[in-house]
Amino acid sequence: MEEPPEILRFGAELKDQVDLIHGVTESQLGLLQEIRDVIRERANLEKDYSTKLLALTKKAQEKKAKRMLGVVLGQEPSKQYTDDTIRTSTLDVALQAFLTSWEETANLHSTFASELGNAAEQATSAIAKVDITRDQNLFIAFNLRHFTPPPDWKFEACASYYDTGTINTEPGPKVFLQNRFTRAQAKLEEAKGLMQTKDQEANGVRVQVAKEIADEKTDKYLELRHQVTQYNTSVVLIQKELEVLSTALGGDVGAQQPHNFKSSTFSIPATCEYCHSSIWGLAKQGKTCKSCGISVHARCEMKIPAECTGTTAKSGHSKNSLSITKTDSNSGHGEPSLMSPKSSLTTAVATPSTFTTAVATPSSFTTQPPHEEHPTVMGKVVFDFTASSPFELTVEGELWMLLATLANGHTSQRETE
Repeated sequence: MEEPPEILRFGAELKDQVDLIHGVTESQLGLLQEIRDVIRERANLEKDYSTKLLALTKKAQEKKAKRMLGVVLGQEPSKQYTDDTIRTSTLDVALQAFLTSWEETANLHSTFASELGNAAEQATSAIAKVDITRDQNLFIAFNLRHFTPPPDWKFEACASYYDTGTINTEPGPKVFLQNRFTRAQAKLEEAKGLMQTKDQEANGVRVQVAKEIADEKTDKYLELRHQVTQYNTSVVLIQKELEVLSTALGGDVGAQQPHNFKSSTFSIPATCEYCHSSIWGLAKQGKTCKSCGISVHARCEMKIPAECTGTTAKSGHSKNSLSITKTDSNSGHGEPSLMSPKSSLTTAVATPSTFTTAVATPSSFTTQPPHEEHPTVMGKVVFDFTASSPFELTVEGELWMLLATLANGHTSQRETE
């Protein structure tokens, strides 16, 4: 007895040949589609032949009926006759049997056309006779190529930005990462639910395939399986994102009480709970939490901690919401830190974008009410920067003291440690 051939695998033998495998798979699917199209054309031909043969048989029957009287009894018979009298002629019997065979042939072609109409079943039946293992081994044997595993991927800094391979987990960026983690968790649950629903729907279609509409059901089943694969890919990507975020955060995923922000249009002036600047615009200028009622800019949505109280504040800003914190100039410490909910100060974390322009943005510094005295903001210098225009600042050293009036166009002041 002949031993079965060794099964070769694309992934093991044709490493890093995704394009090649994609090409042969696409060709195989194209061939299958062409076979199905040819079978449909054959079915249409059989239907046309059946219809034309029936029409021809009917026409021959009419001509026979007109001729048989003169052929069997003559044009003017001397005795009275009926149609049964003509049918007793052996010539009439022979011709009728001949034309009846045509009708039967037409009916057979019509039945065969109906069977051919199920092209998917016909193609599947033909493919069932294919030895997949032998054909796959043949393809692999003629497409083996030398493969060298690529080195581990390393972070490549962008030439246009000041970035590194380390995720910034200082207080301000950490809140953003925590919100990103929470949002990814919600997306993961949603993707899993959709994948399960589509998978159940696809299995139901596969079980209920009917022969007369097998092509339509098969196309629907393949489309549903394709959607299941897409959702499964999304689940894997989100899980990897959660893994990276969890590692960067060191397990500190925050309060896990996310706000339920929805786009809002404000008919009266409103203040952003994060940067404390005005929210303005024509329509949908910002977002409002449906649970606690705080309002923020769309750009500040991911920067505010996930500490939703679930109740709407009666007046003023929510006490437990944090914006970027400022360091008190009188504390003697230059490092930014998160303040408690009861603190009257907010934290400001210096980033490279903070020093590139002479105008402070809401995400860099907190704007206090006009009647309050602006505290001094301390910024830690991550890298030196040389101004290239009058609108930029040259930054050198390790610690800078920025005046709160910087937003009004004043210059900065340098202070050494």
